[in-house]
Amino acid sequence: MLASAQLTILIFTIVFNIILALVVYKNNPKSATNILFGILSVLLSLWLFTFYPSINRYFSIDFLFFARM
Repeated sequence: MLASAQLTILIFTIVFNIILALVVYKNNPKSATNILFGILSVLLSLWLFTFYPSINRYFSIDFLFFARM
């Protein structure tokens, strides 16, 4: 798959995930389930963002660092 297509899918996934987290949190901000879902969604988006360089060959010098992070 092309790097630009991978980056496009990554950005779409992160944006959609954060929008979903905000919608769920705004639905009932006092619910522990909604708070945890929002936190986990944001953490998942951060993980996806840091995982992308570990699989992209353009970041091969820092591959080990990003894979461990």
